[in-house]
Amino acid sequence: MTGPSYRFGPFFADRIRYRVVRDDTVVELTPKLLDLLLHLLDHSGALLTKEQLLDALWPGANVTDNALAQAVSELRQALGDDAGTPQFIKTVARRGYRFIAPVARIEAAPAPPARTQPATASNAREQAIAVMDLRTSPVNRIPRGCLPGSRRR
Repeated sequence: MTGPSYRFGPFFADRIRYRVVRDDTVVELTPKLLDLLLHLLDHSGALLTKEQLLDALWPGANVTDNALAQAVSELRQALGDDAGTPQFIKTVARRGYRFIAPVARIEAAPAPPARTQPATASNAREQAIAVMDLRTSPVNRIPRGCLPGSRRR
């Protein structure tokens, strides 16, 4: 998933790790609730209509406004927000929702360049992955007893 991560209130919405953290504790959110939060954060301060949110979260699905209202309610509960006196998500009656808290946008750091040097004795302690062809053709058959849990007869 590409795009920025966000800090708001005591929370950090980490798009790279696809999670929300509060004071070093991961906030348990379903993928749909996390998508909803990230979409609201992407458009912080702007009114997002119910139709825009439904299209973004349930593209091509026949979903009612009640599903969206339930998702917003669950997200508010996870964030400790209150619809009556919102800190994060404000309901705009019969229109949609707006993320109202101050948000710090944090751009993702660029990925490190791919390593192009061959393995040498100096970097041999780094982890490596070996790929083996285990197809059972007559040429590549693994002798009995060579796999864990198998016995030689």
